[in-house]
Amino acid sequence: ELIERDTEVRRLERSEEIKNTLRELATTSPDPRIFRDAAIAAMGENAGASYAALMGLSVSKDRLVEVSSWSTAEEPPSPESIPREDLSRIEASGLGQIIKYSEADSAGICARFEAHECWVVPIHDNAQFAGYIVMTWSDDAPFLGSVEQTALRDIAGLFESLYSWIQLGARYQTTVASIDDALFGFSFRRDHSRRYHFATAQFAVLTGYQPSELMEDS
Repeated sequence: ELIERDTEVRRLERSEEIKNTLRELATTSPDPRIFRDAAIAAMGENAGASYAALMGLSVSKDRLVEVSSWSTAEEPPSPESIPREDLSRIEASGLGQIIKYSEADSAGICARFEAHECWVVPIHDNAQFAGYIVMTWSDDAPFLGSVEQTALRDIAGLFESLYSWIQLGARYQTTVASIDDALFGFSFRRDHSRRYHFATAQFAVLTGYQPSELMEDS
């Protein structure tokens, strides 16, 4: 009982540790690519995996391609692309699952990742299916029970939320950068003076003043 309790405490500590790491990465790495690569590596290492990857949809949306990966092996797996329909049951369920080489409908997927077992969880962006996080472990790795799988699903859910948030911010920046007009927002104080909350970079082009100067209310 003491061993089980100690194992549970350590599992919870690891889970909170990786969640804090993901939150910190999201606030310090606003670039989606930087966050994505760092997060996949952090999640794989925290889970004790030998390989972790983010598989995203191809342009045609009928295949999955490796977007980011992390591995402890000198020669990591190279899955290239996977037909989307091969994992349709997991996409439909919306839940992370273990798939095994011994199962006929999963053998091909496991073979691509060079593993006897894979843990696969769907990832969404703006409520739309966007791909999977895939993890594999070495043959001598401990078995993933229901508790461990639940923890992995929670962590993957946090990654999904943070990654969507960062991508939304990046799309906003791209949209704003394409607008010639300066955009800004302000509110009125009690003395009817303006307090500016934000201004885009075009403000400097049109007025000669940097947005930061506007924020300083000088």
